[in-house]
Amino acid sequence: MSVANDLLEPELLYKRQLKDQFHQNAEDYFNNLLKEAGTDKELNDITCDKIYKNQEISRNNQSQRNSKRGWLTTLLVFGIIFIVVGVIVSLMAAFDYFDYVPMWALAISINIFILGLLAIILPHIFIKPKIKALDEIIAKLEEEIKQDKQLAWEQMASLNHSFDWGIAAELMNKTTPLIEMDKNFNPERFYKLHEKYGFQENVDKDISSIYVQSGQILGNPFLMQRNFCTYMTDYTYTGSITISWTTTYHDKNGVHYQTHTQVLTASVTKPKPMYFKDTWLVYGNDAAERLSFSRQPNKASNMNEKDLAKFVKKTEKELTEMHEQQIATSNFTPLANSEFEGLFHAYDRDNETQFRLLFTPLAQKSMLALLKNQEPYGDDFIFRKRKCLNYIKSRHSQLADYDGNPANFMHFDNRISQQLFIKYMDNFFQGFFFDLAPLLCIPIYQQHKSKEFIYKDVYERNVTSYETEVMANQFDPKQFAPAECKTDIILKSELIKKEGQADIVNIHAYGYDRERHVTYISKMGGDGRMHEVPVEWYEYIPCEKTTPMEIQNISYTKKTYEQNLEKLRAFLSPHVLQNAIISQRGIFSSVLYSATDAYNGQELNNIVSHKEE
Repeated sequence: MSVANDLLEPELLYKRQLKDQFHQNAEDYFNNLLKEAGTDKELNDITCDKIYKNQEISRNNQSQRNSKRGWLTTLLVFGIIFIVVGVIVSLMAAFDYFDYVPMWALAISINIFILGLLAIILPHIFIKPKIKALDEIIAKLEEEIKQDKQLAWEQMASLNHSFDWGIAAELMNKTTPLIEMDKNFNPERFYKLHEKYGFQENVDKDISSIYVQSGQILGNPFLMQRNFCTYMTDYTYTGSITISWTTTYHDKNGVHYQTHTQVLTASVTKPKPMYFKDTWLVYGNDAAERLSFSRQPNKASNMNEKDLAKFVKKTEKELTEMHEQQIATSNFTPLANSEFEGLFHAYDRDNETQFRLLFTPLAQKSMLALLKNQEPYGDDFIFRKRKCLNYIKSRHSQLADYDGNPANFMHFDNRISQQLFIKYMDNFFQGFFFDLAPLLCIPIYQQHKSKEFIYKDVYERNVTSYETEVMANQFDPKQFAPAECKTDIILKSELIKKEGQADIVNIHAYGYDRERHVTYISKMGGDGRMHEVPVEWYEYIPCEKTTPMEIQNISYTKKTYEQNLEKLRAFLSPHVLQNAIISQRGIFSSVLYSATDAYNGQELNNIVSHKEE
């Protein structure tokens, strides 16, 4: 069976072929990097083994030292106690308190006093020198470990510099040629999503892009995006005070007084900003372009056969009732496959003909396999179709690391570096592929190739607003945050002008100042009186700051960028705030002193050689 056909059953394809194939490609990629970097693996292994051996010896010596320190402290404490007891008894004897201190007790106290002295003196003679010797051994080992680690980092320097952004996407392209990943979300890809499928610019001031990865499946575009979002919600603040009062009561024994206490609690509800990250996959395909529906994850992955049979029977009954109730007002007609209907649960569909066009028997079979299998994620995704745009939101992708930051793989030990590299790549592929999987289950999406699309010769901007926001979010937030801001910030980009290869933009940072208030709420106490309960709360006051930034596509790799970093900084210093520059995924951005003080984008590219040094 070809990969093209296998894509129609993504769950099987992943298990039988792609998982191992991608893993092997990742291993080969790392080994090639190691070879091209000229890293002496055997020499680095020897250095690292020496580090680990010395670390183990150091830990053993530290354990011995801590044990001896424990004995020293214990003997010191007992020594002090013995001396104090001996001194007290001796003083009692000296002041003729023999009525209370018999002679045998005095003799014992003297012996205890002597033992106390020995408990203090002898450890300092015999144990403390050993502790000092161990301290010297540990210090020597730690210095040796430090020097060997520095050597190991030097041995790994070339390989660590070779790690670049976008390796995971490159490996995915190699493993699944029908799924094409872009280097970055370029204007051409956005223009097609926008003009052909209706995807819109994100102009919401409460949402900022912090990660994007675009691509296409047989010419049909997709975009994985992670947003940093905020919203205002009602937050309840509470305060309390404790009151007390005294009551009296009489009985045959006279008058009695009783003290009572009570905690009075009050609350105030005020608006407060909340922040969260939200990850979605957007896919454009004009097959079934008049259809919209939505579905939520259910517990299909956790059902055994008995539970599933009950679920299907219950679903059949519900579908029959729904059809009978809606037959006069809706064209909703259940599919014959009640198991699919119940587990996929897209009852809000608005075009039965096109729903059946999408979900053929093969599509239903593939989707059910995806929903019912517990590995690796099961049914953990939302699927929404709005005409030509499809949205997938999975539970596993909300916390997944898709950035591919080269720092994730850097280490002084090539073996650990390899483990980190392979594990990251495997996790990336698994997470990303199973976000695409619900789309791959639908045959018509793979059979329906995108029609020819005429791209513009010139675009309004060199870098999309999505990528611009992503790059802005890579900087230290202090570069953009208003001075009075006490919360997180949402960054939005505004194009000022396109200047050659570069875009000059304003980055608007939206946040909140925070002002403390105290409101007093009257509460009736058990003493029959009203009390003022203070409730501390905060007022969040919107604040904003605008900072100019320059951004452009670049023609050099991370390694070349790092090799020419000082040259770049010298060129940019008159224009850029405090060396505020970032380069990743073929994009370079910098925070400017002013929008009128931009630098020449072509000159920036020319400074760095296009060839690796």
